[in-house]
Amino acid sequence: MALDSTVAGANAESYLSVADADSLAAALGLNAWTGKTTQQKETALRRATAQIDAHRFHHPKTYSVTQRLAFPRERDGGTIPEAVKRATISQAEFLAVVGDGDRGKWEGPNAAPVKDAGNGSPLCREAFHHLARYVSRAGTYGE
Repeated sequence: MALDSTVAGANAESYLSVADADSLAAALGLNAWTGKTTQQKETALRRATAQIDAHRFHHPKTYSVTQRLAFPRERDGGTIPEAVKRATISQAEFLAVVGDGDRGKWEGPNAAPVKDAGNGSPLCREAFHHLARYVSRAGTYGE
């Protein structure tokens, strides 16, 4: 099934298309991403988006009735913020390379800082760094 990355879409599954993720990964020097198959990339983008959306965010969604994903928010002018795109590709690359089955790999230098990310944040350090300014009530996630 093709990945739906429609901005504010009712069926959206990702903040980035595979093509957009490939471009951003190249710009950021995320070289391990390029070796993954399209299916692996789509799976990683879906999981990364779901893990981002597990957090609570400032401000309401732009289209709260029909919009499936957490972004865009009212302040975003109907677009996905660059920081959210960077968080998505950072988390997707981490998932595609490391995976999330072994939670021990999320600790140490790869982990989001506990004081900022909260207990059990599913995001790697780099992804949380990009997303932190949007997260409300640091120290919690969910809903």
